[in-house]
Order: sequence, then C-alpha cells, then structure tokens
Amino acid sequence: MTEVFRHSTFISQEIIRLSIIGFYPNNIKWKFLTYLWMVIIYLITAAQMWTVTALTIHSVDLTVISEIFLFSMTQISFINKLISFHMKLKNAAKLERMLSRNVFTQVSLTELAVMKQQFKKCQRVLNIFIVLCFGVVLFYAVFPAIDQGQPGQKNYPFPGEFPFNPDDYYMWVYCGQILTVASSAWTNSAIDCLFQKHVTMATVFFQILCGRFRNVMDKLDENNEEILRRIKKCVIYYNATIEYVSMIQNTFSYGILIQFLCSVIIICLTVFQLSLVVDYNSTKFVLMIIYLLCMMFQVSLYCWYGHILMEKSNEITAACYAINWNDLDLVNQKLLITIMERAKRPVELNALGVFKLNLSTMVTILRTSYSYFAVLQQIYKK
Repeated sequence: MTEVFRHSTFISQEIIRLSIIGFYPNNIKWKFLTYLWMVIIYLITAAQMWTVTALTIHSVDLTVISEIFLFSMTQISFINKLISFHMKLKNAAKLERMLSRNVFTQVSLTELAVMKQQFKKCQRVLNIFIVLCFGVVLFYAVFPAIDQGQPGQKNYPFPGEFPFNPDDYYMWVYCGQILTVASSAWTNSAIDCLFQKHVTMATVFFQILCGRFRNVMDKLDENNEEILRRIKKCVIYYNATIEYVSMIQNTFSYGILIQFLCSVIIICLTVFQLSLVVDYNSTKFVLMIIYLLCMMFQVSLYCWYGHILMEKSNEITAACYAINWNDLDLVNQKLLITIMERAKRPVELNALGVFKLNLSTMVTILRTSYSYFAVLQQIYKK
C-alpha cells in the first residue's frame, strides 16, 4: 500500500521566509514590494560594510582591526551566498519541482514513517540554529545599551566611519545597524536551513532505496520477471536521487565555498576577541560566545549532513549484496553487479571541488582557525 507525500511541505517555512524578501522564485502577491525589500537588503548591507571597513584606514590598533575584519568577513560571506543563491533562483525552483515527481512522492507507509521521523530530527536541529541566530541579533541590539562606555559617549553595535556625525542621528544609525544584522540573520539562516533540508531529503531517499533493494525479493521466490521490474524501479529511483543531489550541488556549492573560507577567519577572530580583548563581565562577551557557537554550528551543519548523505549513499552496495542474489537468474545478477559497481563511488557534496562536506573538513576548518589564532596571539603579545 502506497501513500502520496508532498516533500515541498518540509521546506515550506524556508520558502515563505525567502519569498517575503524576494529571494525565492514563486508567484506571490505584492511582488514589487518583495523586490524592493531585496534591493534594500543589498543597499543597507553594502553601506554597513563601507562604514565599518573605512575605519581600517585610520586605525593601527590590532584589536580594532580584528573586530572590523570579524564583521567584514561575516558580511562578505553573507553577500556572496546571497548573490550566488540569487543567480541560481531557477535551480531552487527546479529542486522543488523534482520533489513533486511520482518517483519520490509514491511511498509506502513504512517509508513514510521513516521520512517523517528524519524530518522531525532535522527540524529540531535547525530550530537550535535559528535560536542561536536570534540570540546574536538580540544581543547585538541590547549590548550597547547595557555596556556603558565613558560618560556622554554613545555606543553603537558596530564601529564605523561616517561622513557625518552619527551622534546627531543616533537612533537612525543604531536601528540601521540592527536592521543589517537582522536581515543578514533572517536570509542567511533561511538559505542554510533550505540547504540542510534538501540534503536531509536526499539522505532519506538513499535510506528508502536501501530498504527497497533489501526487499526486492520479498514474497517473490522464483518470479524473476517481477524481480527484474522491481530492480529497474530501484534504478530509476537511484538515478533520480543522484540527479537531485547534483542539482543541490550546483545550486549551493559556491556559497558554501565562500562560507567555509570566511568561517576559518571568523572563528579565529572571534576566539581572539574572547580571549584577549573583550571583558569577561560585559554583555559583549556573552554576545561573542553566542556568535562563536552560531558560526561553529553553521559550519557543523554543512559538514554533518553532507557526511550522513555520503554514508547513506555508500550503503547501496551492502543493500544489493544482502539480497539472495545467488537465487536470481543471470540477467538480474548482472544488473545488480552494475548497480554495485556504480555505488562503489559514494555520492558526495563539495564546495566547488575545493572542500568535501564531511567531518574531516570540519576538523580541518577548526584546526586552521586555531593555527591562525595562535599566530595572531603571538603578534598581539609582541
């Protein structure tokens, strides 16, 4: 007995979040306003980066420069990811259409239960990430008001070089900086969550495929024609899943590459700020802790879900071998051998061929960040 399951419901939250700001290709009402908001996001992000990086011209203080580069790397990563996703909007629509194929929507009750269980696990993990993003925005909004500086001095979420006196427009500048962080967190987390959910669905497809291979001879002892029909259906499912993963790779790989390169510097500078610059009793220290957790969690999501996808695709060979293949005719045995040979090469996601999305890459990022931190620490002490 089979059921029809709409996989697009799993990514509906991310579609809504990206549609509101014009970064998803669907026919929604008030499209002009969404495009206007999209342009505003680009403008305020570029303006905020300009005001912050302009400080490097007049500053020789390593602590100030590290704080500037910390914010700059975050925004560079965000803008590149945003532009990359914007250029691949048609691919995002193709991914959604792929999920509506009959090969994916027709599932058994057992497979449906497996899917719902994995989707719930993924959503719980992503909820933690969303809470961390919200915490970063919240603390960026409140720490300048709590951590008072010198008497009469007005604090801002970020340092900046303005062509005017920002104290004359304090509330406008303050709200503008918070709006930059909020829009970045909203869009960035939505793109991240959309990617993780697509990868989770691909992982579940491989898990379902393994179960179908193991059950290819279920209630069929000598009917080789029916077994051949089942194996061919598995091959169609396998090819559709590989095509789906390839589209995920094509849509998100450039943004992931920039994210990983910037994350190395961001984690390094955040640890530097925590260990040597920020006062332990300040609100900013709590902010930097949450920010560090958020960045490490973000990188971990990419590497962890990419690693699980690779492992599940690697189980196809064992699933084929688990069949009583010696009871099959020669045609079915040759077909199984062909599938097993193809499955020897696991399906892997990578960042434009530079980084593979697995746990080894996660360790490499953390190790490189620590190496940079050690060098920066020595420079600071001298």
